[in-house]
Amino acid sequence: MADGMTGRLTEISPFLQSDNGWFGGANMGWEEQPYWFRGFHDLAVLTGDACLLAEAQRSTDRTWLAGSGSKTWRLWRESRR
Repeated sequence: MADGMTGRLTEISPFLQSDNGWFGGANMGWEEQPYWFRGFHDLAVLTGDACLLAEAQRSTDRTWLAGSGSKTWRLWRESRR
């Protein structure tokens, strides 16, 4: 799986690039990112793959740990009104 679609989706999907909505960019992809990450993080931990772990950490740092003051959070909240 690490070499398959789940492990390489950041290379395939435009919604998981560095300009996606979860990272505060203009490219939306509000649904794809969290669904992908849910399985991707587990895959990274279970395989112990250094590249996957680094990508999981990058996604965690740029989204979930950014907190409610982040641009990403504000954009998401505004999109739900």
